[in-house]
Amino acid sequence: MTENATPVAPAFKSRVFLWGADMNPTAIRARWPRSRFVAIACATGILSRSAGLRPNAFGPEIWGIMVETGEDQRGTLVPLTLAHGASATAMVVDAPGGFGTPAGILAEARYWELPQAYRDRIEAFIDTADAP
Repeated sequence: MTENATPVAPAFKSRVFLWGADMNPTAIRARWPRSRFVAIACATGILSRSAGLRPNAFGPEIWGIMVETGEDQRGTLVPLTLAHGASATAMVVDAPGGFGTPAGILAEARYWELPQAYRDRIEAFIDTADAP
């Protein structure tokens, strides 16, 4: 007799929202070898606090990527808006290496070709932080 197993957790529990240095492809693959990219997405800018920055340091939203890890994750649920406007949910998990410096965050934003306006806000933040 075959029994259909009911998933113990919703599908979004295996998806994570990554931003900053966490978006580094090598770091992603090392952490979750079976992972795959799902979409570019944004979350509330308040998340910049998790990188030790002021809330909304880069504007009202933080852009990053949603990744399917292939395994349930522990963390905080976060509502997302995908680049094409659809809504999604993913987990924000503790970053083993942190989110990086503002310059590193900008480098990953460029790599993933996140929206230009977001990259401009990161650059403005860096310029303001470097100003005497």
